[in-house]
Amino acid sequence: MADICIPLPVMSEKQVVEVEVRVDGKPQRFNYRVELFDWDETVSDQTARIRSLQRRLREYDNAWELFQIGKPVQQHIPITFRKQIAG
Repeated sequence: MADICIPLPVMSEKQVVEVEVRVDGKPQRFNYRVELFDWDETVSDQTARIRSLQRRLREYDNAWELFQIGKPVQQHIPITFRKQIAG
């Protein structure tokens, strides 16, 4: 799928944004949600942090697909999920 960039207003964590696009006149609707995954502050090893993030992503709600991993900061990493809405 090709990507497009849509500026959004500032969102709070766990808010859902609904987007509808038309491809050749056929509508497709998606929900997007941003979650902030906190780092385990006791773990400074990057490999351990990555493994922890991988585990949390595997355990995440299967109805949502991983869309984007944002730039990590000291306390957390923003993760964007997407869910296609039927019909």
